[in-house]
Amino acid sequence: MPKIPKGKVQILVYVSEEVANKLHEYIRRKYPRSTHGALSSEVQKAIEHWLSEVGSATMEGDPNTHAHTDSGVSRVDAIIKWLRDKGYVNQFTVRDWEIACIYTVGSDKRTIDKYFKLAERLGRIKHVVGSVWRMM
Repeated sequence: MPKIPKGKVQILVYVSEEVANKLHEYIRRKYPRSTHGALSSEVQKAIEHWLSEVGSATMEGDPNTHAHTDSGVSRVDAIIKWLRDKGYVNQFTVRDWEIACIYTVGSDKRTIDKYFKLAERLGRIKHVVGSVWRMM
């Protein structure tokens, strides 16, 4: 087993073969001479970038953790804010909602559906016709 450098810890994660192959191909292109240590470096950069994107979000209120203190209302509000910030004043389509979710709460179909249904139950959105909805 290789020696773990000072100040580092080893973590084990599982990703799809497709993601792993894309990552390894990216590393081979970016570091054509030597890939030694490149995987760790690139994964660390990706994690740091992700953490900077989520900003001050904490585990409290994250529906993907066991600390279920947030009802999801703040996430619905974040999705609606994203839509409004992108110029959707009143109406949007289901596809617009999906894109807003991808940028705010996640891209998993179950996540998108969950917050869509919650927004409807909370009265934040109302069906107009077909795939068109209105923000309340």
